[in-house]
Amino acid sequence: MSVHGISAVRLDDRSGHVVRVRWARLNGTSDHYQGDAHDADVVDVVKAIEHGETVFLVFRAEGQNLRGPQVIVENGRAGHKHLATAATVARRGIRDLPRF
Repeated sequence: MSVHGISAVRLDDRSGHVVRVRWARLNGTSDHYQGDAHDADVVDVVKAIEHGETVFLVFRAEGQNLRGPQVIVENGRAGHKHLATAATVARRGIRDLPRF
């Protein structure tokens, strides 16, 4: 299975949930992207996670990619699925990513 990194998000103004991401495949042994990051609807991320792909947040610091917490799918009201981070002691979460 593939490992992906999300580097930026677009949030819904009303709910605060992620509606789009900027992401790319990560090298499995490092935090380097394999190819260019591209924008995608959140449903694409949900499908990838549900099909066994691993997704992490990726933060930039001092010119380096730093892997953050793993992204998971949570079931919301009325069956709506949204992204969250796995329960960790992470200091950074989805809302700490840059917006686009």
